[in-house]
Amino acid sequence: MNCPKCNAELSDDAIFCEMCGANVEENKRFCSKCGAELSTIAKFCSKCGTPVENLPKKLKSAGNREYENHSSLEDVIIENGVTEIGYGAFSDCENLKSIIIPDSVTIIEDRAFYNCRNLKNIILPNSVKRIGNEAFYSCQNLTRITIPSSVDTIGVKAFEFCLRLENVTFNEGLHRIESDAFAFCSNLKNVIIPNSVTYIGQYAFMDTKFEEIIIPSKDWLKRASILSHVFKSNNNMTYLTCKTGERISVPLYMLF
Repeated sequence: MNCPKCNAELSDDAIFCEMCGANVEENKRFCSKCGAELSTIAKFCSKCGTPVENLPKKLKSAGNREYENHSSLEDVIIENGVTEIGYGAFSDCENLKSIIIPDSVTIIEDRAFYNCRNLKNIILPNSVKRIGNEAFYSCQNLTRITIPSSVDTIGVKAFEFCLRLENVTFNEGLHRIESDAFAFCSNLKNVIIPNSVTYIGQYAFMDTKFEEIIIPSKDWLKRASILSHVFKSNNNMTYLTCKTGERISVPLYMLF
């Protein structure tokens, strides 16, 4: 193999280049499909033939606006040790399709994945505590998302205009769903609200296509702070269903 810095020929087990001192270990590349080591100039994996440009890019940081408008990003792995995905870190990355987030990440900042229209696959680790405002705004190809139990707050407009979002799973531990969080998610039909939720902001689920919403109980409805117009423009929705099976008419202030 060759040194990625000065191109000097190296032994296969070299850690440092004898010519320039570069740390070779830090620059080694591996095929994510078959695990084979890749040369620094490889365009295809010699073992399985996967084009190198189609392999996920491994990123050691995700700072504020660091990759904004990077059209070359398609599949991304954020390396362990990164603690937050910064403001607008991947905003307007129009070709981003999938991203793997390590369990070292605790915060997804505002607009982190804003307008990533082709983002389809993302799994949030059970370390994330907050999903920022407009974090996944207009991720129009996202079809499902699981909010882990570690998340306390889903920010304003966090998933607004995720037009193909069909399946949202909330877990106990979630406390706040802020205003417009899932507004205009026009394929979202069903959700189960956890007992831990204490606040749902205005227009949080406006203009979705809810057929059923399952709430913890009648008592929960009395103690939770649910603001007006939460379900505005859900014209086919007339009942809330308790986990016991009991059905309650939707209070008008939630609809209009």
